[in-house]
Amino acid sequence: MPEVPTLLEAMPNGFDSEGWLALAAPAGTPAPIVERMAAESAKAMQVAEVKARLGDMGATVVATTPAQTAAFHKRELAKFKRAVEISGATAE
Repeated sequence: MPEVPTLLEAMPNGFDSEGWLALAAPAGTPAPIVERMAAESAKAMQVAEVKARLGDMGATVVATTPAQTAAFHKRELAKFKRAVEISGATAE
């Protein structure tokens, strides 16, 4: 598809994108439950076998607080919203 520009050609100033996974709970989940989920998952991410398995899959473990995760998610949504706007893509 030589007529389709490469990402570098389409965005010469660059574009930052990487895959990520986050643990989520339904809106309105009580804060103590969210905090416990975060603490327990952070502990699990420190287990040698878990870290090794994730590392074997190419993952970098980053345990954050619920507030940090929410802020990251908000930035990612804004970034990709802008990318869609620039592209002119629509749902139709």
